[in-house]
Amino acid sequence: MVVSTRLPTTILGGGYLMVGVLGLNAPGNTLLGVFTADLAHSWLHLALGAILLVGGTAGGRCGTGAQLLSGALAGVAGTLGLALTGSGPFLATTADNILHLSTAMLLLVLGLSTAVRTPPARPGRYGPLSVASYCGR
Repeated sequence: MVVSTRLPTTILGGGYLMVGVLGLNAPGNTLLGVFTADLAHSWLHLALGAILLVGGTAGGRCGTGAQLLSGALAGVAGTLGLALTGSGPFLATTADNILHLSTAMLLLVLGLSTAVRTPPARPGRYGPLSVASYCGR
């Protein structure tokens, strides 16, 4: 049985994009009164959302790569948030850290579960280094 993770990846990508846009426009540098909404967080969320949305809609190896890359970035953000809470340019609350680390675990599990089953790209009309050939299109 092949499990498709395109829908969860696309939903997470849209959610991260939405949080990034809301964070750029958040009054008082807080989102929903709990999460930090500084410029670094907003750009991180926009980047993660774009990566996940593109990977989720492309599918194949692109989806797996997007899940693994975004999971690693969210894990780094959560780890930095734990290490640098209250200091430096990257301010994070406990809620931010929990959200980043739980999203990182979810994305890494999704990416690793599909990495084994994703077929390699078929040779065809695309060049050897094109995104379309890597994604299996």
